[in-house]
Amino acid sequence: MKSVILICFLGVATVVIARPKTPFDNINIEEIFENRRLLLGYINCILERGNCTRAGKDLKSSLKNVLEENCDKCSEDQRKSIIKVINYLVSSEPESWNQLKSKYDPEGKYLIKYEAKMESN
Repeated sequence: MKSVILICFLGVATVVIARPKTPFDNINIEEIFENRRLLLGYINCILERGNCTRAGKDLKSSLKNVLEENCDKCSEDQRKSIIKVINYLVSSEPESWNQLKSKYDPEGKYLIKYEAKMESN
């Protein structure tokens, strides 16, 4: 009987621990960076220049929290990923980066926080 209870407990614990917290926890950022078509799909979705996948829609809907609320609903890993994405866009996709900034932060009051974190890394 004790072994049945232990197995049930471990099964429940595994499901709880393995369950992603958000849709973004399973996104492989490096894979997106390496696949230009995939990267441009996300960028075009966010800039409202193309169709959005479910992940693209989720990403676009989370931008307000990321920008205006300093990503207060994000995990530490998600914050690190945001800095990684910004680093990549600034260095490898500057035109897209500037378009994103113009659309989502035309006054420059939100992204400056992330750019400062970028420089300190």
